[in-house]
Amino acid sequence: MRLVRVKARELANDLLVPLVFPGSLPSRAEFHSVFKWAPLIEMPAYAFGSHTLSILEELRAGAKAEALSGRSENGALAGYYAAVHTMANFMLMGSLSQAAPWLSEMAGSFVWNKWTPSFALTRERTMWLAAAAAKSAAAFGPTVVDFYCRVLSTAPHVFNVFDSLFGLAAIALSYEDAHQEILEAITFHADASAARYIVGREYSTIAFRSAIDLLSRPRSERFDSVAMDRLGWKVSGASDGLASRQAFRIDPTEIDADGRMFGFKALPSILNVSPVQHYPRSKARISRLRLEKSELLELMNRAWAQSSAATSSAIH
Repeated sequence: MRLVRVKARELANDLLVPLVFPGSLPSRAEFHSVFKWAPLIEMPAYAFGSHTLSILEELRAGAKAEALSGRSENGALAGYYAAVHTMANFMLMGSLSQAAPWLSEMAGSFVWNKWTPSFALTRERTMWLAAAAAKSAAAFGPTVVDFYCRVLSTAPHVFNVFDSLFGLAAIALSYEDAHQEILEAITFHADASAARYIVGREYSTIAFRSAIDLLSRPRSERFDSVAMDRLGWKVSGASDGLASRQAFRIDPTEIDADGRMFGFKALPSILNVSPVQHYPRSKARISRLRLEKSELLELMNRAWAQSSAATSSAIH
């Protein structure tokens, strides 16, 4: 038994290393080699993803300091974003719909303040991470709709509004039985929000409008081919799925020419693919996705700069 345990540990290590920073993005085959065990390991996988969140809290100060200095020399930014993507890998591992019972039970075991199942990923403001956030929100299912609405009703900042609406929309699109109830709740909170102060109110209005517009459309009219083209997303077996250069760089809160936030336009496509299709089709394809130092600086400043909601590209 001791020999078997040693061998099993070695095999598990080989499987998990590609998912853990500093190698923060596995290939599709590497992710699938672990994901096929998800029904057995989804609980510890989600727990590890949650633990990574506390690591990010420790790493963020150094990464922000590096971003403010305008230089990326000591590796703090690279380490931070490697940890963010590691968290996404394990959150996706626990995003099966069968996990809804224990996820919703866990979500009901504490008081939500600003936390939501999607917030840790959406707040980093890239479409690839937002795609993982959508899967995480949908996995919790309709039992957390009231929790999301409670956060939405007291959201102090436009980004809390965006995250809550994004999570609710992901659940609505994944559970048709809850669709109308969620649309009505969002419409109610859109009206109610007019009576309270929200940092970045003009953008929260756009977030509400984007969510309501998406959920009011018939199923046949939700797919947005223009958004897919802009993101470079293709979901055929010979493609890289959602692992495009653009997805690692485009802001989900970006406002498109039609006045809708980009994340909502892409959401139906995100929910139509399996977690495995979030990853590039081969190891050789990963390098083309890698963020340059200047891009890491831009992402950190975009997501974490201490500024008010002054422009559409800086609302968090």
